[in-house]
Amino acid sequence: MALGAGKTVREAAAEARYSETHAFKLWRKPEIKDLMAEIQSARIEHAGRAMAELRGLALVRAVAMLRDPKTPPAVAAALIRTTLDRSGFSPQHRLQIDATVKSAPMAAMTSDELIHDLRLTLARENLTAEEIELKVIEARAMLPHDLG
Repeated sequence: MALGAGKTVREAAAEARYSETHAFKLWRKPEIKDLMAEIQSARIEHAGRAMAELRGLALVRAVAMLRDPKTPPAVAAALIRTTLDRSGFSPQHRLQIDATVKSAPMAAMTSDELIHDLRLTLARENLTAEEIELKVIEARAMLPHDLG
């Protein structure tokens, strides 16, 4: 009974007036271990029911507080924030950054690579194909002769 109530083997031995050696021998028996597993399972189930009841009471109280005009605004705000966070409406705490990193500096790029990057950049600006080609022609004219 003492072990089932959460006491240690030593505490249970003292309570039952057994020697510690005898208590440890009993505790190691398979039938005692099975009994302890059953008791542990029952304690966990009882705790789960108690927590479910408390959750229900907490929700009823939270609703009452939110509906009460006398609830201080700071208390209502904290309650609202907590309720939304716990129900899946929490703000994102991570920023997603989408960036492309090139390992070669522009000076090491070939003229074809530079023109390709220019085309991509201009396409992102929603220019027409004709406008892109005009800008590419202008860019090619500005390239040094040994690159162009």
